[in-house]
Amino acid sequence: MDNQLLRAKQTASMEIAKQREELQIKNKNIMDSINYAKRIQRGMMPTEFLLKHFFPQSFLFYRPRDVVSGDFYWFAEKNNTLYVAAVDCTGHGVPGAFMSIIGINLLNNIIIEKDINDPGTILNMMNQGLYENLNKEVDDITLRDGMDMSICAIHNNSHRIEYAGAMNTIFLVKNNRLIEIVANRFSIGSFEPDIREYYETHAFDSQLGDMLYLFSDGFIDQFGGPKGKKYKIHRFRKLIMDIHEKPAEEQEKILDRELTAWKGNLEQVDDITIIGLRF
Repeated sequence: MDNQLLRAKQTASMEIAKQREELQIKNKNIMDSINYAKRIQRGMMPTEFLLKHFFPQSFLFYRPRDVVSGDFYWFAEKNNTLYVAAVDCTGHGVPGAFMSIIGINLLNNIIIEKDINDPGTILNMMNQGLYENLNKEVDDITLRDGMDMSICAIHNNSHRIEYAGAMNTIFLVKNNRLIEIVANRFSIGSFEPDIREYYETHAFDSQLGDMLYLFSDGFIDQFGGPKGKKYKIHRFRKLIMDIHEKPAEEQEKILDRELTAWKGNLEQVDDITIIGLRF
């Protein structure tokens, strides 16, 4: 009887070890796939070289919550105009990364291939494209994913800025004063194209020394501090005003330190993107 019990325990132990090994292999395969997806996603996004070429004093603060990200940034030069976008897709991780690839392809198609240059029109076409791609029933569930984004067209000769936003506002710091240009309060993909909601284009001039910020809501929504509360927009405005005169590289380091100090031992709750440009 004792021998039978011992053999049963050994068999059970071997089975557990086998299952553990199989689970480790599966986890490794999953992580290998996700890490490869990260390389694909990063490969589709532009390098900072283009941004630094036009704005030597600029920074890109990009902190995915997971290995792959629902946030993405995009910039391209066309007809002597630099287009810069900060985009926050529904979700994060793998689902958000799938959405980001759709968004990157839409921007490439609309701006580079179709030569659409008005930011409001670009967002309207993004909405139409996303609606057509995702407004389908899959397993009896209607997909209703979307994107919040800001996009600026910066004319290289005049430094005139044209902007449109879907939920995501932008900051322009001019003469030591923060100007908030407010976005339309509906997300890309949130409405049918024939409902006639339209994204507005705002135009304004910049001057030497101005600082422009595009950002997702990840930093603002991060929990932390002494009471575990969200960082919130008013604290973010103050932070920008405290750092806007510093060199771009130093601003990025301060943002990193502030985020680390604020969240403390708490987990990062969302993807984070902040783009800063000095004129």
